[in-house]
Amino acid sequence: MTLSAIHPFQPIAVDSLFHPDFNEKALSLETLEDHHLRSLNNLKLANHQCGLVATPAQLTAQPARPNGQHAHFVAVCWRGRAIGMFGYTLDNHGRAVLFGFQIDLAYQALGIGRWTLRNFLAHLQHHAPVSDVVLEITKKNLTAAAFFVSEGFRVTLPPAGFRHDAWHMEKSLTATSAPSL
Repeated sequence: MTLSAIHPFQPIAVDSLFHPDFNEKALSLETLEDHHLRSLNNLKLANHQCGLVATPAQLTAQPARPNGQHAHFVAVCWRGRAIGMFGYTLDNHGRAVLFGFQIDLAYQALGIGRWTLRNFLAHLQHHAPVSDVVLEITKKNLTAAAFFVSEGFRVTLPPAGFRHDAWHMEKSLTATSAPSL
């Protein structure tokens, strides 16, 4: 299942975690196309993020990922202009692998990354056969690791084939019931 199969995205409720200037009606998630890539050529990241995240051109150059699954790419758009992106794959074991999550520096700290992640995860929960989302973050990118932890991801031991210089993180999308007493 691709992102286009689970369109359109419906915004989730905004809460106090978001910047007061944030306007979710100006945001959209779209299947990444060539015109998005052209505007993402100018994507800027914070100095501490440079070199830790692949550029949009590098990410999209290899549509097949190491897990053998076809990659799908999503543009994060603000008022119709691509200001970020991410990629994902869906495997046959109920997992989505998220990678290359990035938002332009000028749009960071507004809640856009949080909105993007929450909307994408909500759609996976409701429209895709996915029980878990996994990702890797280089151990040098502590800002990104902290962001994903704040959104309920936990650091786990890397399975065979994953990098050992990266944090392996995962989040369950299935509701767990409390143990009965």
